[in-house]
Amino acid sequence: MSNIFNIGLSGMRAASIGLGVTAQNTANINTDGYTRRQAVFSSVNGGVGVGGVQIGGGVNVDSIRRVADESANAVMRDAITTFGYSSAYLGKMSSLEKLLNADGLNLDENLTSLFTSLSQASVDPASGSYRQQVLQSADLLATTVSSGYSRLTSQIDGLIRDYDSVLESANANLSKVAELNKAIRDAGSLGHDISGLQDSMDSVIAELSGTLDVKMMRMGDGTIELSLASGQPLVINDKHSVLSRDVSGGGHFATDLVVDFPGATFKSTGSIGGELGAFSDVLADQYLPLKDFYNEFAKAMADEFNAVLASGTDLNGAAGAALFEYNPLDPAVSLKITDISIQELAFSTDGTIGNADNIKNLTDIANKALLGTMTLSDAYVGEATRVGADTSKYISLSESNRLQLLSAMTARDAVSGVSSDEEAANLMMYQNAYNANLKVLSTAHTMLESVLASF
Repeated sequence: MSNIFNIGLSGMRAASIGLGVTAQNTANINTDGYTRRQAVFSSVNGGVGVGGVQIGGGVNVDSIRRVADESANAVMRDAITTFGYSSAYLGKMSSLEKLLNADGLNLDENLTSLFTSLSQASVDPASGSYRQQVLQSADLLATTVSSGYSRLTSQIDGLIRDYDSVLESANANLSKVAELNKAIRDAGSLGHDISGLQDSMDSVIAELSGTLDVKMMRMGDGTIELSLASGQPLVINDKHSVLSRDVSGGGHFATDLVVDFPGATFKSTGSIGGELGAFSDVLADQYLPLKDFYNEFAKAMADEFNAVLASGTDLNGAAGAALFEYNPLDPAVSLKITDISIQELAFSTDGTIGNADNIKNLTDIANKALLGTMTLSDAYVGEATRVGADTSKYISLSESNRLQLLSAMTARDAVSGVSSDEEAANLMMYQNAYNANLKVLSTAHTMLESVLASF
């Protein structure tokens, strides 16, 4: 008789715990990063019934299992890293494209304006108004070069600030992972439930995965180890690395990582991935080459115009003076027109007033290959076209990566997410089980009263 009581009590207890787990899942149905729980039961062996027959001793609640698929979680983390890279790269490319096409900053438009003003001046080379228009167009072109370069430099400075900010966030998350490792180990050693701590861990690592490509290994005690894709350690037990930019070689624009782990220092090799990898790559592949282009453009343009003008004579019969000047150490930002007067523009080749032969030589600059095999105009349009094409590429890539991330999150939630329908069914099942075991206890009580009444 006592065995029936024990069986019924164990069943009520198991059903009650199942109801509690269902309530916890239902309460967190909208909690980001929550992983559903599941009560794990097992039958209790033994328990002697009538005639010495073993009928069992009821049910045990072995554990509250955290329903997680490590493979699905790994796929989702990879998708977060990939989307973090493409979206960050796209953000910087969009800013770069806007710079090259901004009103007043288009070099091709202002270069064309200068050549147009020169062509107009060929009608009356001695005209003061035409000469003044040439100077104004040259001044506008020089200002456009220096302004565009300054805006580009500002964007690079902003990129470096963003890199440092994301790096600071990554270091904070590495510290959190180490702290959670200690909390999980301590709680596990005391037999406490670590599911909530593991949920927090997954959320931190998901955020970290957006900033750089990390490889994770879950240990037997529930703690994790992290490393870069290239193998450098990030977190082991409660020890974590501190990441910093290596400015020893590249100075202000350096984005190589130094991994400072307790007792050892490493330099990262290979792709970093995530936002940090995107910032590093877009700087090296897009911004710095464009910075060099502006300097090459400024130098080639100024030198060619000055050389052609030097071969002519001005209205006073003197040798042509320079139109542009710049600092050779930083040509683009320092480019400007000289203090040349309109009379000093050397439009003639023989000193005759009204001769426009040197204007033709100046307008011929438009068709000269001054930057490699390309003209000034073609080179700039080529740069703008390339940036536009790369931006379009990353618009498509980022959208594709976003959809892949949504798919990975759906696959993860199919295993670990809370289903209202499933939890409603569990609620009914555990409630019925609880009532059924209560009925067992009631029946056992009736049977006991019948036995006692017979004496």
